[in-house]
This record gives sequence, structure tokens and C-alpha cells, in this order.
Amino acid sequence: IICSNNKSYNFNKKLSNISDPITINPNEIPFKKAIQLEYNILDCNNCGFYKFSDNDEKWNYINTIYNSDKITTNITNGGTFCILQELEKPNITNLSPAINSTYKKTNLKKIKFNVEDILSGVDPYSIKIKIDGNELFFDYIKYRNLISAKLNQSLNIGKHTIEIIVSDKVNNKNIINGEFIIIE
Repeated sequence: IICSNNKSYNFNKKLSNISDPITINPNEIPFKKAIQLEYNILDCNNCGFYKFSDNDEKWNYINTIYNSDKITTNITNGGTFCILQELEKPNITNLSPAINSTYKKTNLKKIKFNVEDILSGVDPYSIKIKIDGNELFFDYIKYRNLISAKLNQSLNIGKHTIEIIVSDKVNNKNIINGEFIIIE
């Protein structure tokens, strides 16, 4: 049973609703087979399906599949759903090596930083770390919001470029570019 919803919902200031919320019942009993929800979008970048949590009164992102003109999701139980647009890019902090910093050659063994996106979450498959244009393999420890990449060889003395790219699950992207210096 699908019904439109007359209840008023508070939307986070960082989320804007694209569709009206709909409630799909029953709420408490899982479906025998998943139901696919579909929404035609033409002009909505950074949109996704969200489900309302009655416990903490927040909208939580649910896995959204993007096609050229529509988005879909599969649900296995009822609830209140809405298409929301998020424009907040992921937050990158504690970058080491820091931009415009100087490091001794023997002290820099890995690249590390924290990344967080509290609305839709970080897309771990979008993360790219490049030193001097060369992409590095990395470890992502989700519960610590930590990303680290080992430097397989020490860097030469001089200037080096670093580029970090991180996207969230609705394609908001944060890019950090800069230089750092290695000394003897």
C-alpha cells in the first residue's frame, strides 16, 4: 500500500526535497520480495533516495542506482521515502603531508587523511590519491574515517604535487591539490 503523506517533515538545511515524501506500508513486516522504486530525474544532480527514521527523526540515504534519466532503489520493507538533493561535499581533514609543508626524506612514509560525509556517506570507490601524477593504492578504514597510502619508495628531494579526490554517494566531490617539499 502506497500513500501520500500529510505529515510535515523537517529537512536538514543541507538537504532539499525534490519529491514529496511517500509512505509505503506495512512498516514493520519485511516484504517477501524487494520492491523497486524509480524516479525520473532530468535536472537533479546530487540526488538520491532517503528513508525517514522515526527513531532519530532524520533522513538516511539508501543505496541509489543512477541511470541517465532516472534513479532507482530496491527496498525490502516499508517506511517513508523521499528524493532529496544534497550539495554538501565530503570533508577532508588531517592531511599528511600537508599542503605547502616541508618534510625530511626519512620522515614521510605514508599519505594519510580523514574523510567524512554525514549525509549520504563517502563513496570509497571514488577515492583517488596521486603523488606527482601517479595514483597510489590505499586502505580505507570506514569506522575511523581514515585513508592511508604507503609510499613504496621514498620521494626525491624537492617539490612534489599531491592530489586527493573524494566523492560522496550522490556525487558531491571534494578535490585537494597542492605541493609539499622533501628535504634531506
